[in-house]
Amino acid sequence: CGLFGISDDFIEKYQSLDQLFVKNKFSTFFFESAGDSMQPTIYEGQILIVDRSRTDFHGRVCVVCLDDKMMCKRVIQKDHC
Repeated sequence: CGLFGISDDFIEKYQSLDQLFVKNKFSTFFFESAGDSMQPTIYEGQILIVDRSRTDFHGRVCVVCLDDKMMCKRVIQKDHC
């Protein structure tokens, strides 16, 4: 990687995390993960960026609320028979 000692001549432009990761600022929230149930995908202490406007859940890692507890799980939707 090697960024130490780099001169200002080589710095391109300011990178905004909002521009890179936030698609809808009114429905995006940041959470810090706790626990190890999602390892190796998510480790304790990582920052999760959650967009509540998304509706495509199948196969995605989502923050869900169950029994008044927020948790992070991979969602698998099954057809209802």
